[in-house]
Amino acid sequence: MNSRILDVYPKIPLFTTLLLFTITFFVYDDFGIRMIFGYAALMYVALIYLIFRNNNLRVTRMKALYLILALNLSILILSGSVDSSSIAFVIGIVICALVALVGDVRRSELPAAFRILILFSILISFYVVAVRFYPSLYLNHVRPHLSAQSQATNEWLIKEGYGVTLGGNIVFIDYVLTLCGLLCFNLILAYKEKLKFRWLYWGCIGICAVGMLFVNRKSEILAYAAALFFCFWMHMGASTRKEKKRILIAAIVLLIAGVAALSYLARTEYLERYVTFVQRIISNIQGTDVQMDVTSGRTTLWKIALSFFIEHPILGIGWGHFKEYIPAYMGDLNNVHNNYIQLLCETGVVGFLLVMVPLVLIFRETIKLIRVNKKRSNREPLLMALNTTSYGMQISFFVLSFLDPCLYKLLFWALFAIAAMFACCTENSMLDIEGK
Repeated sequence: MNSRILDVYPKIPLFTTLLLFTITFFVYDDFGIRMIFGYAALMYVALIYLIFRNNNLRVTRMKALYLILALNLSILILSGSVDSSSIAFVIGIVICALVALVGDVRRSELPAAFRILILFSILISFYVVAVRFYPSLYLNHVRPHLSAQSQATNEWLIKEGYGVTLGGNIVFIDYVLTLCGLLCFNLILAYKEKLKFRWLYWGCIGICAVGMLFVNRKSEILAYAAALFFCFWMHMGASTRKEKKRILIAAIVLLIAGVAALSYLARTEYLERYVTFVQRIISNIQGTDVQMDVTSGRTTLWKIALSFFIEHPILGIGWGHFKEYIPAYMGDLNNVHNNYIQLLCETGVVGFLLVMVPLVLIFRETIKLIRVNKKRSNREPLLMALNTTSYGMQISFFVLSFLDPCLYKLLFWALFAIAAMFACCTENSMLDIEGK
């Protein structure tokens, strides 16, 4: 007789809770609401799961690696400085790691979770386009409700065309749209002709792409494009010859439509930052203006950070201390705009390996799970879609890390927890309440 009375699932779906927390992340701080409330709710649901699953906790290699990564990073952060901000950062990372460790994605919650993500992504894409055409929508109706700190940070963003914000975070929209776009793309390629209403998913991908384009963030666009390409390549390897032909035709049509849209929009003022970037590259290649910095000043920061690393190669200058070492004339900068160089600079070789080794092993484990699913004769499309979405998100993070300090942002860890949960999805893990 089975006496495991507590071996049941709570009714609150943990993955959906994490997703809701992630897509409402802009509310905390930006609108004067304490971040602690969001994390407290997430922690509460995770603890409920931990209590009621104490006899059935699945600690996979993927989850163990994520936990090691979170612990290593927490030690590095607290060794650099122990203050309220660093402690809050560590608590956020640990809670996200706990959610990924305790929870499994359940089939029964995915339809609702997908609808929530897609609907929210479409709405914020429309918001982005509206704000690009009518900046007063943000300046008059959103900005007045932000906290004083967020207002000060974003005072010039829209006017300078640097980015569009939903609250006060300039990367939030791109992160969410990347997740939604990759998920829809991988669902289409995994299910192929079996996916109902495929045109809706293609439409969602297009809307998300337009939203990201109008946000005006080059780094996130580049990372997203790289992720789509590698996901496409992964699915091509798992397809028959006939399926490959269909995928290639769809990709070519999408590429032509994208180039045509970009060509048209490039003539307007709304893509001015992209046009300027291309002009800088051309000027450098032709030698007409080699002084124009294609990286928008990033190379200067990289050189300074690398010089600090050379002076402190083993342990670095301390987590978060870059801003204290840079010359006064460079202003109040707290990041290098490159995760890899900043890790070397602030934590040395030791810290770099403590962070990057688990990240690489998690990525390797994700590829292993995809290959296992590809080899099965009765391949599960849903598992393939979720695993490759995790794969694409990790590709995006690796590419973005060359240009942006995403590891140093709390929102990254909520998204990485989603990626870890998607990567852990197997036939045995996606259990439902009805199956218990």
